[in-house]
Amino acid sequence: SFNPDINWTSPTYIGIDQGVILTMIENYRTGFVQKLFMQNEYTNNAMQKAGFTEINIAPLTIKQEENKMTAAYYSYVHEPCRHTCNGNKGCYDECVKHTKVDYSVCKYISCE
Repeated sequence: SFNPDINWTSPTYIGIDQGVILTMIENYRTGFVQKLFMQNEYTNNAMQKAGFTEINIAPLTIKQEENKMTAAYYSYVHEPCRHTCNGNKGCYDECVKHTKVDYSVCKYISCE
């Protein structure tokens, strides 16, 4: 411990909280701690018994970028929509039927 007001530092210290901080930093950087923890059989059994399920929820901005990339793929690989689009939902409904992708992706596909 220390006191900057009187320029004092303790000659002894205890660092029981420092290991936890390093573990949190490593988990934030790489996810290694979480991945390693979830490889444990007892952990997985306990999580299942507690009713936890694995889901993938990406932040909204990442999800939107994924949708734009998927839309770009469909626009490039598949024939693009060939109907008049006025920016309304009806246009997107047509696009969804044509490309067989969901609305969240199709709204990024430019209609011709």
